[in-house]
Amino acid sequence: MALLAGVATVGCQSRQTFDQEVRDIVAPYRFSFLEWEVRHILGIEQPQPTAARSSGQDWDALEDALNAQIRQVLHEMGVCNPMDPYINLNVLFPPIWFNLTESPHLLIISPRDRIESIREVMLIQDLDPAVRDEIEQRVEVLGLSALVEPLGGFAGLYPSLVVQDASFPFIVETIVHEWFHQYLAFTPLGFRYILDVTGLAPDYEIATMNETVVSMVSKEVTQRVLERYYPAYAPKGDDQEAREPSPFSQHMRHTRLIVDALLADGQIEEAELFMEERRQELVSQGYQIRKLNQAYFAFYGTYADEPDSVSPIGRDLRKLRAECDSVTEFLHRAMRMPSREHLREAVEGIQ
Repeated sequence: MALLAGVATVGCQSRQTFDQEVRDIVAPYRFSFLEWEVRHILGIEQPQPTAARSSGQDWDALEDALNAQIRQVLHEMGVCNPMDPYINLNVLFPPIWFNLTESPHLLIISPRDRIESIREVMLIQDLDPAVRDEIEQRVEVLGLSALVEPLGGFAGLYPSLVVQDASFPFIVETIVHEWFHQYLAFTPLGFRYILDVTGLAPDYEIATMNETVVSMVSKEVTQRVLERYYPAYAPKGDDQEAREPSPFSQHMRHTRLIVDALLADGQIEEAELFMEERRQELVSQGYQIRKLNQAYFAFYGTYADEPDSVSPIGRDLRKLRAECDSVTEFLHRAMRMPSREHLREAVEGIQ
């Protein structure tokens, strides 16, 4: 997941002023990266939420088992090391290391006049819903769109953080997903993504490319892990076939297309009113969408392989994947692309 993506200016504010205002808003709720790393380096036991303690699950044993199983599948699929296209070291790098724990939160900030993540800040795990609302409102007073969402995982920590209060297939896929983010960090695509999330060279298309590549390869590896070790959880038969987008995906895609058109025409308030109307429609149908705004689409829109995505990057990456004989070949080709233009040229060369 992205963290602290920078902006040059926000409205008429200087970047320094904007940075300070955001820091003041989130100061009591920021997730401590230092504490996380120190605890794991020193082997200090992580505090577990009440639900986890009462579940009876041996989380350490599960982490050890999944670590070994995922390593085995990656080796079999030929995914070991970012250096593999140049020299076969046959060593898994970076080592898989993750911690199953309670979900932290992420503050996503987008301009109101376009859909683009300009800042993301990781917040603590135990965050009251009323506090989430307050943080969003304080950011919105600055003339921005804001959303605080729980995270499924985060690769910017080592060990990576993976939420334990989720379905088993989701846990497995998130472990794999976050490891691929760490893997790609040592490649041209991943390095450009780091420059984006640190604000040194913001590039929303690079963020979308990186997240989409990781999502695509993670799904394939997870499928293999589930089939091998947990067949009861693996999709069967028709579940693996391409299907029509769900009603939710169709709803969100249609909403995004209209919102993009309204924002492009400068109709910001109209776009926001439309999103709220569409959110209420979803709620009436049983979908618990707390907030639907520019920040929501900026966050979830980076996964361009999802059926509700409007980004052509997803289409191009799927075309590239279809041209490759294996997930490994696809990964090795995609990870060398440091720009959207490189992907476009690669796809144009496919007959």
